[in-house]
Amino acid sequence: MSNILALETSSHVLSVAIQKGRLKPLEIRVGGTLRHAECLLPAAARLLKRLKLKPANIGACLLGVGPGSFTGLRVGFATVKGILRAKKIPCYGGLSLDLIAENAVLPEKSRLAVCLDGGREKLFVRFYGRAKGVWKSKGRVQVLSSAGLAAALQPGDYVSGDALRRNGEALRAAAPEKKWTALPEKDWYPKAVTLIRWLNEKKPALRRLEKPADFVPKYFRLSEPEERKKHAPAAALC
Repeated sequence: MSNILALETSSHVLSVAIQKGRLKPLEIRVGGTLRHAECLLPAAARLLKRLKLKPANIGACLLGVGPGSFTGLRVGFATVKGILRAKKIPCYGGLSLDLIAENAVLPEKSRLAVCLDGGREKLFVRFYGRAKGVWKSKGRVQVLSSAGLAAALQPGDYVSGDALRRNGEALRAAAPEKKWTALPEKDWYPKAVTLIRWLNEKKPALRRLEKPADFVPKYFRLSEPEERKKHAPAAALC
């Protein structure tokens, strides 16, 4: 088995992991302020040193493709493109929402909503159901308001994701009768080691990135400048 580098840059918690051969993966996580451009490469270098590897020894690259922080995702994709420019190796990507769902160890038939803070009062949301110890997505990624998510929740649901930090109280106020349960903050963020596990287990949630279009982050909404441009009045003709 080749050596694997995995990067997850979509959240405020940077996650970098490397697996050497069949050894257990090592991971570095950097929380706090969004300093991925500053911290990503030093974190990868530390792991390479601990494992006595060189960048040229990496045989596969894995990446969290979003949604999440626009800036964080751009840092991750730019880093992977740089790696692939130096050496053509297989590259795979997984959705950050699916990665977060994997953190939740809950009873069978549980229903989970993963919600990420999309900025501008929007949430990235995906629902999952647990069957035979595995999370299965229920529908596509949605862009909702807090009120929209509250309306979509069902009694007994579990909720995870960093949107709880700013929207947790609003969700409870909007849907007090549904008695949903928030998962602990340690489970809110995607982990690079999950990408490695998915590759080893050949999980369908991990997809090969090959075409140029594959190397564009999954934003699921326009950026603020794009929104302004879209709604700006047409310039007067001279």
